[in-house]
Amino acid sequence: MYYTSEGGKNEVLIISPEYSMRMYYMSFLSIFTILFALYYKSYDVAVLITAILFTSLNYWKHPIYGYRRILDMSVVITALVYLLYKSFKNNYQVPFIILVVTSVICYLNAWFYKIDTNEDMSSIWHCALHIFGHMACITLICGL
Repeated sequence: MYYTSEGGKNEVLIISPEYSMRMYYMSFLSIFTILFALYYKSYDVAVLITAILFTSLNYWKHPIYGYRRILDMSVVITALVYLLYKSFKNNYQVPFIILVVTSVICYLNAWFYKIDTNEDMSSIWHCALHIFGHMACITLICGL
């Protein structure tokens, strides 16, 4: 376990700083998806991904259990539900769903490696989740 003292409180980090920074920097991948969404005038998707970018950066800069984690996960789940709904009227629904399922599998792998205390593999799988998630968003945008 990694401990930190921020604001005079001792807190337990969910993952070591070395690996949380990997996920922090991976969050910037969102910028490409935002620009892609703006280019194709998919403003609703751009707003959702922007919200995910900000909550993700806010969380991964200091990953502890608390409101920032809850906010990050809530925004991601809300965006996922909205995008799944939007996919029902989309030409690329099947590829989108396949990429979303792949993202979920990556998340589960990250979780299992975290339980196994292999933070390196856990963070790699989490980064893969981001990559497949953004591929899913881009696929959805292309089918609009």
